[in-house]
Amino acid sequence: MLFLVWAEYTRLSKEVGSAAFLSMRREALNRELAGRHDELNAALDELTEAMASFESARDPDDLAS
Repeated sequence: MLFLVWAEYTRLSKEVGSAAFLSMRREALNRELAGRHDELNAALDELTEAMASFESARDPDDLAS
């Protein structure tokens, strides 16, 4: 039972943390790359891909690449 509770808290905290990070980084990229639309779009695509791999990771070894 404790494992199930822990697993749910871990899943939820990962989602909240990744959403907060994505939001903050997106705002920073918008400020840094204002007026450079191609660079901004490329950076946002890369950020979205990185966040997707982070969210799908099940343990720390999944992130090592």
